[in-house]
Parts: sequence; structure tokens; C-alpha cells
Amino acid sequence: MDADSGEASEPAPAPAPAPGPYSHLTMAQYRSLILRQTEHPFSSSLPLLSDDQKSSSYACANCSSPLFLPNTKFASGTGWPAFSSAIPGAIKTKTDWRLKEDGKWVVLGGSLGLKLREEVVCGRCGGHLGHVFRGEKWAKVEEEVEGKGVTRYCVNGCSLVARST
Repeated sequence: MDADSGEASEPAPAPAPAPGPYSHLTMAQYRSLILRQTEHPFSSSLPLLSDDQKSSSYACANCSSPLFLPNTKFASGTGWPAFSSAIPGAIKTKTDWRLKEDGKWVVLGGSLGLKLREEVVCGRCGGHLGHVFRGEKWAKVEEEVEGKGVTRYCVNGCSLVARST
């Protein structure tokens, strides 16, 4: 963090995963899961699954822990894979105090009426998966009940691996 401006410093370019605990990850997976960076929208093959690929469950690309079932995936049109729920106990959420504003990382405070994002991480290894958004309206999602909206887990596709079920 820059002491003069109170802004978080821009993250350094990601080094290639070194031999060791992350050597099995691609550069994109390392950036997302370990460095907590967001992949570019529509850069993953997961948002564009065909019907026959919807029979896959989805696991953490770092530790292979099962995270999402195929019947919870839906097309959000946002460019990232979307799920309406996770396998119980498979993920954890925490407040994400970071936001990129005008090309710089800014650390947010809880005051000023700002709605902080809720980060989603793997419950086993703590790898960054994406963010969760609650109460949204998605007409095609069956879990929308009594107009309360649904939960959308917006996940970096590179953080996941598809497993045939």
C-alpha cells in the first residue's frame, strides 16, 4: 500500500509458478487461485459449455476438491462460469476489501455505505475462485423463489477443472 495516497499498490507481474507446491498449475490458474487475480471475461472454455459437457461436476484446479454440481451451472452471459449453489461445505466466503479503480488497486473501508464484494475460496486449499452475488434476478434459474432472487457464484473458469460424473 502506498503510504502517501492510501491506495493499494498495483500487483507485480506474476512470476511463472516455481517448482514446488504450485508447479501443477498453469500460469492462468496460478494468477487466479494463488495471486487472487480475475481472468478476462470469455477467456475460459467453461462459460461456453455444450449440453453434453453439463454432465460434469467442477473441482478446484489446485487441490481437486469437488466444488459445484452440474445442475447448478447456468448461463449468466457475464463471461465467467456461473453457479447457483456450491456443494455444502466445499467453499468459504470472506469480505473482499480490494477493488480496482482507474487502473489502481484501492483498499475499501466498510464505512461510506460501500457494498463490499464477497470473495469465494476453496474450502480445502483456500484458492481464490471468484465472487458471490446474492439476490440477483435470473429468469432461467429454477432456485429463484418468491421473488427473492438467486445466489450467483461468479467463478474464474481457470480455477476449475471439469470432472465427468
